[in-house]
Amino acid sequence: MKVSDNVDVILIYPKTGIDIGATIGPPHSLLSIAAPVQQAGYNVKIIDQRTDADWKTHLADYLGRNPICVGISSMTGTQIYFGIEAAKIVRKLTNGKIPIVWGGPHPSTIPEQTLQSEYADVVCIGEGDETLKELVDVLAKEGPLSGIKGIAFKDGGKIITNPSRPLIDVETLLPVPWELIDVEKYIHKDFYIKKSTRSLDIGQTSRGCPFQCGFCSSATLRQRKWRAMSVEKSLKNIIEPVKRFNLNAVWIRDDEFYIDSERSHKICEGIVKSGLKI
Repeated sequence: MKVSDNVDVILIYPKTGIDIGATIGPPHSLLSIAAPVQQAGYNVKIIDQRTDADWKTHLADYLGRNPICVGISSMTGTQIYFGIEAAKIVRKLTNGKIPIVWGGPHPSTIPEQTLQSEYADVVCIGEGDETLKELVDVLAKEGPLSGIKGIAFKDGGKIITNPSRPLIDVETLLPVPWELIDVEKYIHKDFYIKKSTRSLDIGQTSRGCPFQCGFCSSATLRQRKWRAMSVEKSLKNIIEPVKRFNLNAVWIRDDEFYIDSERSHKICEGIVKSGLKI
């Protein structure tokens, strides 16, 4: 890429503290929200601190190309520390002129507390697939944030929480924009499938879970509602990356793949019938 090229949106996935080998899967949360933004014509760059030892240099480079905003995804825990490290760089190099948008399980659960930080301007609450694209549109036009569902933001010294956004229809989700990352960095020898040499976490075929386990954010973020892609769309999302990246094993990162056992059976049967050697 030429130095003169603009970068409209920077999305950052912080280190987790347990980033070793096959534990590092693609930043699917960022890939999912990036897809609609990219489809709308914006230039998106993803920085994954887990795989990019020179992420600070790349962040500084992208910040010099007039971004509309910077997004940071975080779970509760170590990711917050490394996310704030990135946010401090954004503040310093842009003199506070570029909005910092937080999303993910931690900010979504406690958005008001998150916005008390000097390193947060907006929080996307819950699923950000539609929210971020709308937010970027408004920020690009310097419009008011008051009409965007699913966000909380600072208005002067006051924190405003807008109405929530309905959960997305997962059948409408766009294909994973694999071109935004170096996929080879996420292909590993699988820890559990000993014979595999090229295993990749290919993402979700459903979202949500009806249960309420204390250790998991899914119940809070997705309202204990399970939403599944069709068998046809699920198979397409599995088969295409297997062929594209020459995989011999896959991870499917659904919160709960087996809620509908008939659907699960049809997907597995479809994989077998496809002739994939995985």
